Amino acid sequence: TTTTTTTTTTTTTTAPTTASTTTTTTTTSTISTTTSASLSFNPQPLQTLNDHTHNVHSVAFSSNNAYLATGLSDTTTIIYDTQNNFQKIKTLNDHTRTVRSVAFSSNNTYLATGSQDQNTGKGSAIIYDVQNNF
Repeated sequence: TTTTTTTTTTTTTTAPTTASTTTTTTTTSTISTTTSASLSFNPQPLQTLNDHTHNVHSVAFSSNNAYLATGLSDTTTIIYDTQNNFQKIKTLNDHTRTVRSVAFSSNNTYLATGSQDQNTGKGSAIIYDVQNNF
């Protein structure tokens, strides 16, 4: 527990021609903070996915936590089944450059992947239908 106390004193003196008046105002503020062990954040690894052969640039869980998608520098996106010990279930190979972003729609219907593909000269996004197994 940390306690900080701040005291401010203000003195005002008024001196009319026949009398003198002094007014003193004191204000005290106290702020207390408590640090609890329950507030500590110390996560431990649940699982490490070591089957990537290139750099991982993006990861996303589906909102129902059924899938994990990873976007790689080798132009692929790998889909894992989180309910089955993070088993790799699909590799998507539709980009021609590094997959920089992956995101599931909030209702888990779609997966979007983003890359700066060579065939467009600009960025491109590919949308997959998750409900129909990509």
